[in-house]
Amino acid sequence: MKQLVFLALFFSADVSGEALAPEVVKLLKKLRHGNKEAQAEVYKAFRNRIPTATSRTALSELASIAGTSGGSSGRTAILCIQFLVTPEDVSIAEPMIEAARSAPENAKYAADVLSKLELQKEHFELLIREMKREQRDKLVFVYASIIERRIPHADDALDAAVQLLSHKNPTLASAGMRAIARNTIKDTQGIDKLLVSALNRHQAFVARDVAAALVSVNTSPATAVSIFAKMQKKLQKDMQQAAAYGFGAFSGESPAALRETKRILASENPMQITSLLDGLNHRNAKPMADLISPVTEILQSYGAHVDSLSARYLSRHGIEAKAALPRLSQTMLNVGVRYQDDFLVALAKIQPTKECLPAIKEVLEANAGKSIAELEVQRTALNALAAMGPAAAQMLPGIRPYLQSRYQAVFLAAVRAMGSIGDAAQEDLPMLIRMEEEESKSDRVAIQNAIAAIRKAASQSTGITKTPNPVAEGEGNPGEIRLEQDPLNEFGLSSDGPLNDLVENFGHKNAVTRRQILMAIGRRGERAASAGTSIEALLKDKDIGVQKTAAWALGSIRSAGSVSALKEALTEGAIETRAAAAWALGSIGDPASVESLTKSLGSDIPRLQWMAAWALGAIGPGAKSSVAALTDAQAGADDVLSTAISEAIERIRSE
Repeated sequence: MKQLVFLALFFSADVSGEALAPEVVKLLKKLRHGNKEAQAEVYKAFRNRIPTATSRTALSELASIAGTSGGSSGRTAILCIQFLVTPEDVSIAEPMIEAARSAPENAKYAADVLSKLELQKEHFELLIREMKREQRDKLVFVYASIIERRIPHADDALDAAVQLLSHKNPTLASAGMRAIARNTIKDTQGIDKLLVSALNRHQAFVARDVAAALVSVNTSPATAVSIFAKMQKKLQKDMQQAAAYGFGAFSGESPAALRETKRILASENPMQITSLLDGLNHRNAKPMADLISPVTEILQSYGAHVDSLSARYLSRHGIEAKAALPRLSQTMLNVGVRYQDDFLVALAKIQPTKECLPAIKEVLEANAGKSIAELEVQRTALNALAAMGPAAAQMLPGIRPYLQSRYQAVFLAAVRAMGSIGDAAQEDLPMLIRMEEEESKSDRVAIQNAIAAIRKAASQSTGITKTPNPVAEGEGNPGEIRLEQDPLNEFGLSSDGPLNDLVENFGHKNAVTRRQILMAIGRRGERAASAGTSIEALLKDKDIGVQKTAAWALGSIRSAGSVSALKEALTEGAIETRAAAAWALGSIGDPASVESLTKSLGSDIPRLQWMAAWALGAIGPGAKSSVAALTDAQAGADDVLSTAISEAIERIRSE
């Protein structure tokens, strides 16, 4: 109880002051003596109530405990530090390094803290000194992981990794290579030459790490493939496997590497094939369509691990690998739960067909969620069903039970699957609406999106007419949809009611309702122009769907006074909102928006470029100043954008 009183005083006081510091220090010192109860209470206090102002005394004391105490006391101190530490707290760097050295079982936790600090050159030098005198390889690689995670933020970290490459100790050289390999280095700074020297010095011991690092340091394909070819000729299996890794990673950039990749896939050498697939899955490796068939062919040939690596590679091709779906579905049923996740992710990315449903259903039924691995399989299986969209409608009875899952990721995946299935899930709307009011904020957004998707699909299947609308790709014009039942009735409103009644409900807690209100106003056209100023506020609504619909509504009622607000929405926020704002500006037709729309032609987002071109064309002759920019944008455009630009220029030039 006394401990809890101390903690209560500490967290209720102004921790930026020092009045209670002795009491806090007294409590924290109990950690040194391995008092499990004190450890648990201190950890809970820091976890549940992180001070808004960090107590330097408490942080310093925790660092001291971590640096001098091993076991659970040191670990608890380090975990508490993670709740307090900021990048500027470099004064605790040396105690944290000491904590890792003196208690290797806590090294990983200390590394997590060190990776958050803005370490300076002297800290990296200290790390290297520790690595040089360290006899435990595991700890050497923990130190290297700190350098690895700081490389994107500090040149001194990269210098430290490069320094290790030349070390005569192969473990240290390997540690430096791994730190480099897990980053992407744009300027090689001669690193590739150092890697080759290290390979010549340490041979097979560092071969795989050399291959991985060469892929990460922007080595020219010709140079890299030449190195791998020499490695391939060596008799050591480790060298040959490292070469296979390199060929796979460079298969998309070098015809020679691609030839070697195909040869290895047909070699029936499991070890080399495994290394090759690791290379093919490297983040920098470019997927090649020529490899889809040979990789598909080796499924079910060399065990679950190779099958898993093959599935990962095929998933990188997306829908281009559709021919592999039957083989992937069949193989998925023959691997354990540990690997099924990779297959389900692949199915989702490739976009599964109805033929995949039996396999997905069988996997769902076989995994009851008794372990984290099984829960992950449930989640990815539901994501695969979501990727199928309406084609997965027959799985609705199997999806519904997962809406009761206590595992948030599974629950959210089930909600997304419902929304993707669309029209067939209409009978589940009442349940989703009830859940929307009960769930947390993050869950509520997913439920709202699902409800909106189901209603949209239902409106398209029951509406009388639907004409194309540039507001959103693939959406019908809300102004042209006529539903048999007013969707606002269930909220006590009417789409045909007084305009003021609708405007007064812009603050409704339900985002779907706010969108429906905006759609009802937008359908009235210019008769509702007086609502323009009120609608502008919803351009910054927390729900992206509401933002987009607000922009559409302003364009539909042709709210001339809203041009400035729409120009602002055009330049910031979600792409859906920006695209809708472009459409609205085109619908209003005010030449004052031409400059902003012309700038949007330079966007690297095709949908926004297309919408800006359409809007400029809709403004017509008043947008003559944009013709030169439209012509420039057409030079590198795809067929769809090029057609939109041609039509826009034609409309602008017509008098």
